[in-house]
Amino acid sequence: MSESSSSFWKTLGIVSITGGGVALLIWQTNQIRRMREDGDRLREELKMVHEELMDRVERRLGAVPSGDQLERLTRITSGFLQSGPQSICSDDMYDDANEDWYNSSLPSASTPQFDIVLPSSSSGDHKGLNQVAMEALDKMIEENAHKAYEEMKKMYAEGGSKDAELLWRMGKACHSIANDYDRKNPKKKELILEGRGYAQSAATINDNKKFIILKWAAILTGSATDYVGTKEKIEQGNVFKSYLDKALAMDAKEYSLLHMRGRYAFSVANLSWLERKAAAAFFATPPEATIDEALRDFLAANDVRKGWIENLMYIARCYIAKKDSKNASIYLAEALKVDPTDDSEKELLEEAKGLLKKHGG
Repeated sequence: MSESSSSFWKTLGIVSITGGGVALLIWQTNQIRRMREDGDRLREELKMVHEELMDRVERRLGAVPSGDQLERLTRITSGFLQSGPQSICSDDMYDDANEDWYNSSLPSASTPQFDIVLPSSSSGDHKGLNQVAMEALDKMIEENAHKAYEEMKKMYAEGGSKDAELLWRMGKACHSIANDYDRKNPKKKELILEGRGYAQSAATINDNKKFIILKWAAILTGSATDYVGTKEKIEQGNVFKSYLDKALAMDAKEYSLLHMRGRYAFSVANLSWLERKAAAAFFATPPEATIDEALRDFLAANDVRKGWIENLMYIARCYIAKKDSKNASIYLAEALKVDPTDDSEKELLEEAKGLLKKHGG
């Protein structure tokens, strides 16, 4: 082989080797691109699964009654307490029943309002609400929550930010005004979150010693979970439960709070393994509760207020979860005896019919 021929084949060999290297590089590049594409698809799928899972966690762990449901619960409580002589509060336990509850002595809209008389000093600083002022404010909140709110804002600005009696009433007024707005109206969210701040501050200042403060702190904390993100919803769900526990330690027969706590326990007890893992991403120890805990609260609420279809349905659901069809059927049958008063109760009746057909044997 001539030198020129040898040179030619060497050159050709180099080209051949280089060509193989290029082919390998192209193959590797294509593989990397496919891996990246597969990785992108996998990340997108994982993102979708994560979002779906967190949405489920949010719905369950944040499943304290929604703001609208809590509004309904407070209306139910108010109507029940005004409808007859039975009272589920005690003057001995609470400072004054007129401070703590809606009651039948509240004046009609045509009744002249009391003047608000506040303790005063030479400096004009707020020195705390006296009994007359508290009664006047309670009446004003019932008659004209907007006006009461404006009056209390003035007191707040004059130094009332440390007055627990003023703060929980401001929270109640915010809740009452918020009921005038559609759920999608940003003003409703603003008022609920503002009211939550007042009520929680009142609970802190009062050192959690007064029932009515804890009750309104719970109501506004629960209502606010409609308007916060997943992590805060779980955090506030735990705060909500804490207020309920403290309030019910003072009055174990307050049925609306028993129902709320039962709802919370029922939601937590029904978390799946995956949902608990997702919750653990936020907290080292996710909330824990059992169906039996939920059932105890629902049954206790039923002892105080019979024929409450919403509570009856949750009792039945608890027994179904326990695979106790016999007891579930008893409470489903009780629910079917209730005359519905709104669309929500009509839907519950339809659910009761379906469940009784399935579990009634």
